Amino acid sequence: MKLNINNSPFDGFNIEFKEINPTDFNDSFIVDDKVIIEPNEDGYINEVLQSNISLDTKNTVVINASVGQGKSYAIIQTIKKYYYKDDRFLIIVASPFVSLVKQYINDIHRDTGIPIDQIFDYNELGRNSDASYINKAVQVLTVNTLLGNPGEDAFKNSDILKEST
Repeated sequence: MKLNINNSPFDGFNIEFKEINPTDFNDSFIVDDKVIIEPNEDGYINEVLQSNISLDTKNTVVINASVGQGKSYAIIQTIKKYYYKDDRFLIIVASPFVSLVKQYINDIHRDTGIPIDQIFDYNELGRNSDASYINKAVQVLTVNTLLGNPGEDAFKNSDILKEST
C-alpha cells in the first residue's frame, strides 16, 4: 500500500509566472530599466529593495518575489520611511483580500510605531458612523475598493465605498 503524503489541494497545478518588462508598455509611459534584486543570504529582500527605492522619485514599483521573502515586511518598512519623512504624504495600502486588511493595519502599527489613530480601515465605512478617513496618513483598503468595485457580497456598503473613493 502506497500512501500519498502530499495531500495539498494544489498538487498537479502549474504555477504561472508573469514577468513584467519595460517593453510591455507603450510609448505613452515613461518606464525606467528593470532592476532585478536578489535576496540576502537569509532569503529576504528588504535591505536590497530599500536601497533601490528613492522617496523623492515618483514611480510605481512592482515587487515580484516568492512567498516568504519578506514582501510585506519590506512594504511596511517603506511605509515607515514615507510616514516619518514628510507629513504631506498620503499612504494607501491596497490589500488583495478583505481578510488581510486588519492584519496589515496591526502590522503597520506594530512595526512602524505609526499611531493607530493615523491608520484608517476602509472596512469601517458603513459600519461605524464615527469612522472618518479625513486626515489619516495611512489608509488600508482592498484592491476592489481602490478600483471602485465593492464586490458581489457588498450591496449594503457599495454606495458608501463608491462615495469615499
